[in-house]
Amino acid sequence: MAPSARAQGREPAAITIGSLGDDLLAKCLSSFGQADLLSRAAIVCRRWRSVSTRPELLREVVFDVAEGATLPAAQSLLRWLQRHGQAVRSLVLDLGIRGRLSAVEEMEFVCLLDGCVNVCASSLERLTLNLYTDSYTIGAWVATAHRLKELNLDTQGMTAWVTLAGLISMRRLHLDALRWQLGTAVALPPSLTCLMISNHKADEMPTQVAALSNLHSLRLFGGNYSAAGMASLTRLTSLQHAEFSSCQLPGSLSELTGLLQVLDISHPYGEAAAVAASLHAALQQLTQLTGLRLYGLPAAAVAPPSLAALSRLQWLYLEEWDEPQEQPARPELPLGPWQRSLRHLATTFAVAQRSLPFLTGAQRLQRISFLEPPEPQPEAEEQWHAFWRWAAQHAPLQCVGFGESEVVQSALMEATLELKERRPELLLDTRVSRFSVCDDMLSCWDL
Repeated sequence: MAPSARAQGREPAAITIGSLGDDLLAKCLSSFGQADLLSRAAIVCRRWRSVSTRPELLREVVFDVAEGATLPAAQSLLRWLQRHGQAVRSLVLDLGIRGRLSAVEEMEFVCLLDGCVNVCASSLERLTLNLYTDSYTIGAWVATAHRLKELNLDTQGMTAWVTLAGLISMRRLHLDALRWQLGTAVALPPSLTCLMISNHKADEMPTQVAALSNLHSLRLFGGNYSAAGMASLTRLTSLQHAEFSSCQLPGSLSELTGLLQVLDISHPYGEAAAVAASLHAALQQLTQLTGLRLYGLPAAAVAPPSLAALSRLQWLYLEEWDEPQEQPARPELPLGPWQRSLRHLATTFAVAQRSLPFLTGAQRLQRISFLEPPEPQPEAEEQWHAFWRWAAQHAPLQCVGFGESEVVQSALMEATLELKERRPELLLDTRVSRFSVCDDMLSCWDL
């Protein structure tokens, strides 16, 4: 073995980025953002240009049009994808320039973006098209996108004359379009497990949805579907999760008694009394539910008595919502069989302290999350102290969570310090937010 440089009395050569092998250099460049990688690192030298376009560094491409050279930028992207498109696995094309293009320019631009999708369609696994155009026709790229697992499309109007059934790998589809035009022979991918439909201004849900026999999760946001227009939901025999946000509640909701496990309702349309009656009637039948989120409901519909019969419910997200014209809601969680199954409760502190009889009988309640930091109210001082006594004595309880606040009330600090002294093993989570609670709850069902 040849003696080392140090053994020969010479200092070893300094290691620089130029002395790294291509694999190590690629590892370093992988920490660069797309813009830095392709517009800066790639012009350092020929070697860096070659390494910066290695397939493992081009898996995710985001094209977000800034104001200015719109069409030249799209043309440049198309030429680049013609050389490197087969390495791309995730492609985001964001027009984001609504109102700055003429109708002719907009049509040419969309055609260019369609060409970009077409040249890499066979390798894509995730595609996002934020077009915001008056109309978009799903193009020929569908025929070769056999590996595509997720499609997100946001446009004013969507047209499809070619069937989407050939997208055999697709699991997730999000369609955000005011107007749809689907040919009679057009079918949605039968492999879909998650479907989200946003802002569809039609009275009836598309008939193609009812044919999705593998659909596990359906989310409807802000559409105009009537209660009767969603009757075909009962044909979704694999449905486990349903979300209805800023839309009417389906008239067939109480009939979803098969596999449905998680129900999410927020800001439903309709008269308060009608919403309350519809929800109460549905929950009386949906006794198989294991998760329930109720948010933005009128006061009359908050904490309906039918909650008591949900003997399999494991988590509940319940948030009061006071409309200006309504009297503040004063819900109290009802007593019943569901006290023996609930494990996680996310609500406001006001609801919790009014529901101490329920909490006392919640035999398996392990976690309680407050959507805002608890604050004592002068008229409910005894309830404040009673809650913290319950938390100290309720043996199954493992975690109390609440959101952060710039100013921590002295009463809250005193109560939590005393609670930790009495139960040092209890976790106090101060990073709770509305989004994190929902994500944690839904992650249990991989939705």
